[in-house]
Amino acid sequence: MVAVGAVVVKGNDFLLVKRKVEPRKGSWCIPGGGVKLGETIRDAIKREILEETGIEAEVVGVIDLCEFPQYGKDVYITFLTKYRKGEVTPASDAGETNKIIGIII
Repeated sequence: MVAVGAVVVKGNDFLLVKRKVEPRKGSWCIPGGGVKLGETIRDAIKREILEETGIEAEVVGVIDLCEFPQYGKDVYITFLTKYRKGEVTPASDAGETNKIIGIII
């Protein structure tokens, strides 16, 4: 299975979501999830961001590609994205959202 995650940036802020379901229930993490059959990875990450946070983001590039077999994911792709529009509201499997002010290095 292929999964995707996104660092969503707006200025010097980036977005985290608090997981409402396993794996890692209660942990703060970047929005993301599984790629659906027939869906491109770029469409998947835009969908996951919208489902979990209520905002639209634009894909800038790929940050990392790794394997997480312990979570049942064969490949996990992390994208850098930038905020486009929308109000941040938790939805789907995100219990809360939080803007963290800082600079991504």
